[in-house]
Amino acid sequence: MAAKPTYEELELRIEEIERKAFERKLSEEALQASAGFIDTLVSSVSNGVIVYDDKFRYKLWNKFMENLTGMRAENVLGKSAFDLFPHLREEGIDKLLERALGGETVPSDDTLYHVPDTGKFGWVTGLYSPHVDLSGNIVGVVAMIHDISDRKRAEDMLRESEERHRLLLEVSPDPIVLYGIEGKTIYVNPAFEQTFGWSLDELRNNRIDFVPEENWPETKEAINRMLQGLKIQLFETRRLTKDGKILDIQLSSALFFDRDEKPTGNIVILRDITVQKQAERTLRKAHDKLEQRVEERTAELVLINENLQQEIVDRQHAEEELRESEKRYRAVVESQTEMICRFLPDGTLTFVNNAYCRFFNMKHKELIGNKFMPFIPEIHRKKVLDSISSLSQDASIVTHEHPVLAPDKKLSWHRWTNRAIFDDHNNLLEYQAVGLDITERKQAERALRESEERFRMIFKNSSDGIIVADPETMKFLYVNPAICKMLGYTKEELTQMGVVDIHPKKSLEYVVSEFEAQARGEKSLAMNIPFLKKNETIIYMDTNSSIVRMGEKISIIGVFRDVTDRKLAEEALQKAHDELESRVAERTRELKIQKSNLEEANIALQVLLDKRQEDKKEIEDSALTNVKELVAPYFEKIKKTKLDNQQKTFLSIMESNLNEIISPFTRKMSHRYLNLTPTEIQVANLIRYGSDSKEIADLMGLSPRTIYNHRISIRKKLGLENKKTNLRSYLLSTY
Repeated sequence: MAAKPTYEELELRIEEIERKAFERKLSEEALQASAGFIDTLVSSVSNGVIVYDDKFRYKLWNKFMENLTGMRAENVLGKSAFDLFPHLREEGIDKLLERALGGETVPSDDTLYHVPDTGKFGWVTGLYSPHVDLSGNIVGVVAMIHDISDRKRAEDMLRESEERHRLLLEVSPDPIVLYGIEGKTIYVNPAFEQTFGWSLDELRNNRIDFVPEENWPETKEAINRMLQGLKIQLFETRRLTKDGKILDIQLSSALFFDRDEKPTGNIVILRDITVQKQAERTLRKAHDKLEQRVEERTAELVLINENLQQEIVDRQHAEEELRESEKRYRAVVESQTEMICRFLPDGTLTFVNNAYCRFFNMKHKELIGNKFMPFIPEIHRKKVLDSISSLSQDASIVTHEHPVLAPDKKLSWHRWTNRAIFDDHNNLLEYQAVGLDITERKQAERALRESEERFRMIFKNSSDGIIVADPETMKFLYVNPAICKMLGYTKEELTQMGVVDIHPKKSLEYVVSEFEAQARGEKSLAMNIPFLKKNETIIYMDTNSSIVRMGEKISIIGVFRDVTDRKLAEEALQKAHDELESRVAERTRELKIQKSNLEEANIALQVLLDKRQEDKKEIEDSALTNVKELVAPYFEKIKKTKLDNQQKTFLSIMESNLNEIISPFTRKMSHRYLNLTPTEIQVANLIRYGSDSKEIADLMGLSPRTIYNHRISIRKKLGLENKKTNLRSYLLSTY
C-alpha cells in the first residue's frame, strides 16, 4: 500500500496545478484575442475571403462574399464548390484550385460570375494560395476574391463613349480637325483626308499650313474670338489642299475643356462649299445666257441645258464619294491592388500585409512603427484626418479616396475603408484600414469625362442635324440643336416625337421604308427626304445613318443635311428645260414656215442673180479695157520723169493697187476685206508690200502707236489673235 503524501507534498502539487491552470488561462486569452483579430480582419476587408478543404468544400465564407453573391455562410459552408457553382469548371477555377492545393500561389484572369439561386452576377479576380496547418501540411486552399465589376462597367462605358465619339467623327461627311491648345493637330477624320489630301500620320502633332495668305486676317480674328470663349458658326473662308488647290469652305469651331474647366484644345468642323459656289455661279451665268439668247440662238440653249444637267449630276456624285470609314481602338485600365494595415490614433503603423509592402516597395520592418501620413500629399492630409477622426462606436466605418505619393514620387489614387476598434470600455485602441489602388479607375473616369466632352461638343456644335432613334419604335432618343433649328421644334418637343411626326403624310410610306432599310443596315444614305417643319413648310434633307450600341440597346444615329436649295434648283432647272423644249418646238414650226417662204423667194432671187451676173461680167470687161488703154500708158511716162523716193513709193502703190483692181483675185480680196475699215485696208496693203510700222506711219501721217493698234485689230478680225502666224505672209498667201 502506497504511502500517503505529506502535507508539504500536497501543497507543492496544488501550487503546480494552480500554475498550470494560470498558464492555460493566459494561452486561451491570447488565442481568443488572436481569433478575434483574425475574425475582425476577415469580416472587415473589402475583398472576399474563401477557405476550401482538400475536397474543395467551403470552410470559410466571409461577409464580403455574402454581400457579393447574396448567399449566407450557413447555406455554403460544408458544401462542394462545384455542386453550388457548376460554372466554376467552365471558367477553369477547378484547375487553379488544384494548382494551389499542389503548393502554388495562382492568380486568376478577370472572371464573370453568376449565382443562379440569387440572380447576382458580376466580374471578379482571385488569388489562390495553399492553406497550411501548424505542422506545415497543405490542408486546403485560401482564395482572396476582388470585385472588379465597377472597373468593368467603367471600361464598358468608356468603350461605348469612344465608339459614339468615333462614329460621329468618321460618319460625318464634313472634314473635322481636333487641335491642341498650342494649335497642333491631334486628330483628323477620313473626310478631312479625302478633301484636303493630308493623312493623320502626316499631321499628328504638327500645324496645318493650309490658310491662303489673303485669308489670314479674317482667320486670326476668328481664332481670337474663339479663344475668348465665343463659338464660330458657319464662318465662310478659303483653305488650301495638299496639292495647292483652293477650296471655298464653311467653318465652325469651339473650345473643349478638361475637368478643371481649362481649355485643352478646339474642334473645327469644315464644309467644302466649292461645288455649291461653282454651281451658284454657273446657274447665274446660264440663266443670263438663256434670257439673252433664247430667241436668236435656240440650239445653244439646248447645249447649255445639257451642261447644267451634267454639273448637277457631278455635284451629286461628289457628295456621295465623301462617305468612308475606318476604325481605331484604345485599351484602358489594368488590374487594381488591395492593401491592409493597422495603425494607432497617432498614425503609427502596427501591421501591414504583403500587398501594402509591394505597393510601397518597402519591407515590413521599414513600415511598422512609422507613420503613414507622409505617403499622403500635404494638401489632402487634413481631409483624411478629419475622415478618420469622425469614427465612433455608432459610426465605426468610413470610406474615403485620396492621392498617395509612393517613395519613388509616383502619384497614385487609393480608396481606403477605415474601421475604429474599441475595447470593452469603449476606449479607442487603434484603426484597421483596407486600401484599394483606384488609379486606373480614376484615369478611366477622367478619360470618360474628356471623351464625353468631345462627344458632346461634336453633337452640340455640328452644323448638320443629328438624331439618335430607337430602330424598333422609331422614337427619338437624342437630338442636337442643329436639327431643332432646322425643324423649328424645341429639344423637349422632338424627344417626345418619332419618325412619323416630322414627315408629310403622303410621303410616310416611303420614309418609313427608307428608315427600316437603314435600321437593317442595308443602306446608309437616303437622299431628298421631305421633312415637315413645325410651321407646316416642307424642306428636303439627305440622311446618312449608322447603327450604334448605346449601353445594352441598339440605336440608329442619323446625320441630316438640308438640301432644299439644291432640290429647288433642280426643279427650277427642270422647269426651264421643259419651257425650252416647248419654245424650241414652237420655233421649229416657225422655221418650217419660214423655210417654205424662203424656198419660194429663192427661186425668184435665182432668176435675178443670173441676170445680175451677166451685167457684172459686162461691167468688169469694160473697166479692165478702159484701165489698160487709158490709164496704164501714163504710169510709164511718169516713171521716166524725175521723182523723189516718196513720190516713187506712192506711184508704186498706185500701180499695184490698180493692178489689184483689175486682177482676177479682186473679188476674193474684196470679200475678205468686208469687215475691215478703209484705214485698216490701206494698212493691210502696205504690210503686204513689205513696209514696216514706221514706214507706214510716215506714209499715212499717223503715229507708230496708231499703226500698231491697227495691226492688232487686223489680226483679230482675220482670226489670227493669239497665233504665231506672220501677218504679211498670211496676207500674201491669202490675197
